[in-house]
Amino acid sequence: MYEVTINRCKPSTILLTTESFVTIFSYRKADNMTQKQKLVTKLLSDPKNFTWDDLVKLLKHFGYRKAKSGRTSGSRRRFVHATYAPISLHEPHPQKVLKAYQVGLVIEALQKEGLI
Repeated sequence: MYEVTINRCKPSTILLTTESFVTIFSYRKADNMTQKQKLVTKLLSDPKNFTWDDLVKLLKHFGYRKAKSGRTSGSRRRFVHATYAPISLHEPHPQKVLKAYQVGLVIEALQKEGLI
């Protein structure tokens, strides 16, 4: 059995030493979350700053796409998926931040489909 000494060289590097060898082990902290995981975490934290662009990225990760809308649809946007129910929302403007009820609708729809 070897005695292992752990020395921190940098915040993300550990130096492991024994009598016979030295190993440098690098690791990443919570930065290894994917963009999808970060967006889901942000959505579920009931944010006041969840933007329209965040929503489009998140729904795209789940396989949703923007449906073509007619000439009279205004700011209403519809996201469709091959197997899940569509999600329809009003795109906020001029600010791009979603209102609390919109965040709630998205959470409810994604939970209903078992995506989050």
